[in-house]
Amino acid sequence: MRLVVIGVNHKTAPVALRERLALVGDDVNIALKQLEAFTDGSVIVSTCNRTEIYALVPQLAEPQDVPSLSANGAVGAQTSSAAISAHILKIKAWLADFKQLSLSEIDPYLYVHRDTHALTHWLRVAAGLDSMILGEPQILGQIKRSVQLAQEQKALSNQLGWIIDQVFAAAKRVRNETQVGAQAVSLSYAAAKLVTQIFDDLPVALCWWSRQAR
Repeated sequence: MRLVVIGVNHKTAPVALRERLALVGDDVNIALKQLEAFTDGSVIVSTCNRTEIYALVPQLAEPQDVPSLSANGAVGAQTSSAAISAHILKIKAWLADFKQLSLSEIDPYLYVHRDTHALTHWLRVAAGLDSMILGEPQILGQIKRSVQLAQEQKALSNQLGWIIDQVFAAAKRVRNETQVGAQAVSLSYAAAKLVTQIFDDLPVALCWWSRQAR
């Protein structure tokens, strides 16, 4: 499939590093343009809890340039895997350079998913299954805005666009056909609700909450 996901989230990296790796505003447009040089389309999802690059690595060399396959196809599989790994390293190095960080500094916190694992991860994120609050709906809207930005920058290939359509369709089914989002709320709402359960007196709860928010 050639789909890869490279990123950090609230599970793998501390807040300070997530802030340094965030891609927002003009950074996203510039990054998408630069990624065109070594991907076949990309989408950047950057929120307070995650920064992720979803990309299709380029096709392999022309068939005549690729070593012939063995009887069981082992050589071709290794070649393909090596090529994808090389592009993953290139994206990692690009991200470090773009954010003016060393690769050794960020690499321990980066996760990488590829092929069907990348697709599964994207679906989990879109459906709110990878969020701090299970099933929270905001992330799907954030992904849709990220896709729109990629479209505006002409960073989407036809194949990546097709994959995105499948992700959105599957995420919609998860929300419509399961109870995963039935009790989903924002993190701030969940915290506020917990405070009111701890304090019987609402004014006291609001006073405590305002002090914590400073």
